[in-house]
Amino acid sequence: MTRNGWSIAAVVLAALVASACADATTEEELDLAAPDAGMTPTETSDPVVRRCRTRVAYGKTWLQPAEQPNAYAFYDGVITWTGRCDNSGSTSFAMLSNGVKVSFAGNTACEIEIDYTEACEQPTECTTRVFYGPAWVHPANHPLQHDDASNRVTWDRRCTASGTSSVATLSNGWRPVFSGTSSCGIGLRYLSCRPL
Repeated sequence: MTRNGWSIAAVVLAALVASACADATTEEELDLAAPDAGMTPTETSDPVVRRCRTRVAYGKTWLQPAEQPNAYAFYDGVITWTGRCDNSGSTSFAMLSNGVKVSFAGNTACEIEIDYTEACEQPTECTTRVFYGPAWVHPANHPLQHDDASNRVTWDRRCTASGTSSVATLSNGWRPVFSGTSSCGIGLRYLSCRPL
């Protein structure tokens, strides 16, 4: 090959290498830029990511079915729960608005957390519904079987005897009274208390 032939080959090879390097740099820059772009899933134009979904998570007393490996489930659309917790023998259960029955060990032991994606346009303030079991002593002028509270309210499931009654102490200082000893029963519904 002539000197000019080698020169032309070298120029062509250098151009190919430079082109490949430029392409690799561009791909690498795109990959590195993706996490820092500030785009959250709710800001994307992808309709699958922007759809309304509900995350339902279950508390410690949840009776986990064999076919459900996680203590939570995702459902399309807005899924709700009134906070009602019904007893069945030595267990209790909650019925979600989509017909799903969730079971828990112990009476009035339902504990469910519900969160929504932004596309659902649901309230974002964290609230707790405290549902009282059938032995609850209603205060005067309080016909409902529940109370709603701001933020997360918890109960350590301790039930303290007080004469012929029993008392549960909640994390916000509430002390619901129940008729009978060891008769406390409280279900908890957390709404929008953990972002998706």
